[in-house]
Amino acid sequence: MKWLLIEILLLTLAVELLTQNTRFNERYSWSTLNFQFPDEQSRQAAINSRDYVPINNVPLGTEIWRDRFFVTVPRWLTGIASTVNFFTMNNAGTSLGRTNAPTLVPYPNYEVNHITANETSFGSKIVSVFRLKVDACDRLWFVDTGLMDIIGTSRQVIAPRLFIFDLRTDRLLRQYTFNSSDTSEGTLFGGNIVVDVTANSCNQAFAYIPDFGAYRLVVYSWAENRSWRIRHPYFYFDPFATPFYVGGLTFLWVDGIFGASLSAIQGDGYRTLYFTAISSNHLYAVSTRFLRDSTLAANTSTLLEAYRFLGTRGSNMQTTAHMLDERTGTLFYTLPNRNGIGCWNSVRNAHSYTPLTNTVLATDDVTMIFPNDIVLDDADNVWLLSDRLPVSNMRGLNENEVNFRLFSARISDAIRGTVCEPSRGSHDGSVNFNGPNRENMNNRFGSGYDNTQVSISEKKYETLSQFLKAGGTNGLLEKPGKSGRKLSSHLVF
Repeated sequence: MKWLLIEILLLTLAVELLTQNTRFNERYSWSTLNFQFPDEQSRQAAINSRDYVPINNVPLGTEIWRDRFFVTVPRWLTGIASTVNFFTMNNAGTSLGRTNAPTLVPYPNYEVNHITANETSFGSKIVSVFRLKVDACDRLWFVDTGLMDIIGTSRQVIAPRLFIFDLRTDRLLRQYTFNSSDTSEGTLFGGNIVVDVTANSCNQAFAYIPDFGAYRLVVYSWAENRSWRIRHPYFYFDPFATPFYVGGLTFLWVDGIFGASLSAIQGDGYRTLYFTAISSNHLYAVSTRFLRDSTLAANTSTLLEAYRFLGTRGSNMQTTAHMLDERTGTLFYTLPNRNGIGCWNSVRNAHSYTPLTNTVLATDDVTMIFPNDIVLDDADNVWLLSDRLPVSNMRGLNENEVNFRLFSARISDAIRGTVCEPSRGSHDGSVNFNGPNRENMNNRFGSGYDNTQVSISEKKYETLSQFLKAGGTNGLLEKPGKSGRKLSSHLVF
């Protein structure tokens, strides 16, 4: 315990010393988002009818394909012009008098994104998208939550659907409606969608889709064109990580599994899925071997043995998104409670996930308020989006201020001189969590690997088995009633 306290104190000191951003450059910024309408008349008509209320449009998810920078705008409120969009980085231009404030182009077109206040048919529309992912086969994946006016009337106008587009032709390849067994009250597919595939096996793709509202993970198989749902206590929030302090606001979030990313392919042909809840300072891992097989995923032995608690980043180190760079093994993650970005190296520190092996790379209490998403590009850059989302949802934004920013840095520059920089002789990949092989895990983590503590409350349990026998999450994860909860973010107060 003494050494743990020293580690936390050292981390706190390091964070206090890092009071400004010297590693990331601001590339684009907006006061309000402008969209490409069919013509100026259409734009003005949308404003007059309040189908487009500029200040209500808040960017959230990001992705990059070639020179296209994708940006999602969920329908938190009414007046959202388009939910899936992009701009061309080589021709960003000027928008509404601001340099480097590119106009967003609806994807795949304006018609499917345009929803009026009197809309009654949504089958041909894309309603509300949070995150998206480009795979190794040049396909764009995203989940349409089907939710409108999320923090207002919160209407489920259509069941959640998975969309996959061919980016080379902009043609819709597949649209899949999730089974009723994949969802429940409170379901919200708002986390990092992760696609497990290689360029030479495009028909063997799997998507791992966090449901942070219902504390579940949904897996979709391209080859089988079906999905299944996985439950695990690690998908829940940590009650001691529910307080958030953002932009002068104090609130509680009880969000579950959200951030997710994949390691490089391991020797057994599978990857490691790293995941965390928003309201948590912990990181967990599981081999995709136990996710791809629906029977294995539901097996009790898998529940008890396959999932790993890796450790904690430290206090106030909650994250909304993370992304792993296979070349360096660096896991980058947002830090909304610190207005910054952090990292951990999954190769150099494969056996140690502590406050000392994690670090804050940059922080800024003005320009990085609520860093919400991270994306890596093919030129070895890491990008960060800050969007003041809680301020928008609870207090409202000032259209005379810069509200949304995109930062970038060369990965090598961002991690230079930190614990995230690869050590000499390191290689691509990370620890292979391939199941309940006690000898293998003892070799990697020392004897008694299964004594990793499960810490979801003040009580400590030496194994997950003990945790479950003690009642698991019963009584610890009570949800607030409808009158005290925003579906969009599990806001308690």
